[in-house]
Amino acid sequence: MKSKLFLTSFILLCVITAAAQKELLNLSFTAVNDDVNVQLDSVRVINRTHGTDTLLVWPDTIVSLEILPYDRMLYVGYTEGFPVGIHEEKPDNTSFQLFPCVPNPVDNETQVSFYMPQHGSVELLVRDLSGKEVLSMSKNLEEGRHSFRFIPGEGEFYFLTACWNGISRTIKIISTGRNKTSGCSLTQNDISRTHFHEKAGEEIRNLVTLESGILDTAGVSGLHRFQFATNIPCPGIPTVTYEGQIYHTLQIRSQCWMKENLNVGVMIPGTQQMTNNGINEKYCYDNNPANCTLYGGLYQWYEVIQDLTPGMYQGICPPGWHIPSDEEWMVLEGAADSEVGIGDPVWDNTGARGYDASFNLKNNNGWIYGGNGNDLFGFSALPGGTRDNTANFVAAGEYSYWWTSTWSFTSYGFDRVFNSLNNNPIRNFNDYLGNGNSVRCLKDE
Repeated sequence: MKSKLFLTSFILLCVITAAAQKELLNLSFTAVNDDVNVQLDSVRVINRTHGTDTLLVWPDTIVSLEILPYDRMLYVGYTEGFPVGIHEEKPDNTSFQLFPCVPNPVDNETQVSFYMPQHGSVELLVRDLSGKEVLSMSKNLEEGRHSFRFIPGEGEFYFLTACWNGISRTIKIISTGRNKTSGCSLTQNDISRTHFHEKAGEEIRNLVTLESGILDTAGVSGLHRFQFATNIPCPGIPTVTYEGQIYHTLQIRSQCWMKENLNVGVMIPGTQQMTNNGINEKYCYDNNPANCTLYGGLYQWYEVIQDLTPGMYQGICPPGWHIPSDEEWMVLEGAADSEVGIGDPVWDNTGARGYDASFNLKNNNGWIYGGNGNDLFGFSALPGGTRDNTANFVAAGEYSYWWTSTWSFTSYGFDRVFNSLNNNPIRNFNDYLGNGNSVRCLKDE
């Protein structure tokens, strides 16, 4: 009987899929940094459902695509700007610096330059979007600024890393050339500037390529605006008052997050299960209300979601906010990571992924075993621990767990985990729905 039911369901699914009509998606893009208009260098339009990827290069920021209903779209915008935390101060001439390549995006070739504060060996490494090494070299160079000519291969995206004296710097290179070669090349120019010093009135432009992501699970035609500001209150809504608590807001690229974990509901003992009784309930670590003040409440997944209707789950978040999905967490991770960008396939893996996203999102105190972060984006993640499936409170000071709205199977769902020993976030697909985890709310788009 089960086999017949499965076969019938499979046939019905095939019929529905075959009957689905393609829709024309008309997109245009613009960008701001806080409230100042900025120029987009390029935009990637990614169909995550079917794995297609379309690259737009300024001034072409309009595209029409055919998609199927419920295709999950991700848009990634790129512009030139100062690194997070650097702003517009002039860098000193005593540190190793890798400058943005010019031009970028690249048609046929581009110039890559870096400054060495003293004589030494520099390692140059080029990787493609998948992380595969496509080129490497080592050079002994004198103090000063050195320039190399880079010719891209067949790929569209490259990451060039320069390492000197234990210091590593990386830039992203976008290739748009039509007559691409089969392999990359990197050759040193004949003239290198030694004893590089800033002249009066001259500014060293320590710019990098910034990226911002917009997740569009509904495939909505029209204008989409990227936000490139970060570590500022969300424009127009610096705070949110909800159930007697005041939450600060935090803009991280095109996402507006609450700066604190949610702390709403009536505290119940850790030995008690949360029930569907119309009352928001929470656990406080070690049954201590002070820990809810510090870390926020801990919640079982069904208490968090509340409504199982497919779509964006408001859950226990205030109106206009929702429980972030697994994919929305991926966008945050890509925005925060210094090497692995938004839309990179690495984020679809489970376990620890990326390079330093959690380090950049963790608070700069409160983590044991030397696990503090640099809080570069103002996310201020604290190690609130969890209430496990044996009704015990564990791992405060060392781990933080957040629910996503994404259910995986049977009694398990996706979560995010930061810990003291890793700088990269962990993506779990099998966190037991009865565990008590933290919640961060995300503003509806």
